[in-house]
Amino acid sequence: FLNRNNITADTLLSKYFILASLTTKVALPGSRIKVQAWQGLTVGQIVCNLKQLAENCLDPIKEKYPNMIITNAFRLKTNRSSHPVCKAADIQFPGISKKDYYEIAKWIKDNVIYDQLLLEYTTTGNPWIHISYNAQNNRRQVLTIMNHKTYGQGLHQLA
Repeated sequence: FLNRNNITADTLLSKYFILASLTTKVALPGSRIKVQAWQGLTVGQIVCNLKQLAENCLDPIKEKYPNMIITNAFRLKTNRSSHPVCKAADIQFPGISKKDYYEIAKWIKDNVIYDQLLLEYTTTGNPWIHISYNAQNNRRQVLTIMNHKTYGQGLHQLA
């Protein structure tokens, strides 16, 4: 399906996402992160991971919550994360209250296939939801995070 020669920023990964929409930092308009081979994976494998994440996790969420945006998917220099191998995304929902993130996370937990689901809060700024996907052996791990530290297993409403 994908090889280095046919992968472009406009490569369609799923119903709602092209490659550029998962490799561009929303917070920095116009900034692009070039997908590259990483941790023993080829560019094609990395993009296939993004495709699986988009089809299995992001599309169902976008279908239910059309205002969802990707704030972070592919990123490098994170050793303990699924982001560098394109198996994770951080998502937010403009126009909703901090309190609503808990209800959205509950819906995702009950309706989406995932490896890890993190409801992440900070004392400043808006919450976000981290979701990851593996083609095999999804752990279905659910955690609530506060200020980048585990607050507890499962979902906890902190806003």
